[in-house]
Amino acid sequence: QCMFDSSLALERELGLDLWPEETPQIRGIRYSVGEPDGGLALQFGGRLAAPAQSVDQRRKMAAWLELLEERGGRVLIESLEPEDLDGLAEEH
Repeated sequence: QCMFDSSLALERELGLDLWPEETPQIRGIRYSVGEPDGGLALQFGGRLAAPAQSVDQRRKMAAWLELLEERGGRVLIESLEPEDLDGLAEEH
């Protein structure tokens, strides 16, 4: 879910970074490892070299499908049967 700088840079390059102003910047990260009894076994963290972000993937994919259609692509949502797959593979 969390996207780090290299992935965000690719989204920016492709014009897919649609949420830069409304998505909080994640500037650090902390990892915790629990013990079987629920206690804390280990914890460490640090600051990121560049901010990360997190956008709900359901929101992101829905917006990207709309953007694909705006850019001339075609999105089809329909039921398929296994025998339909060979024909789709040939088309694409």
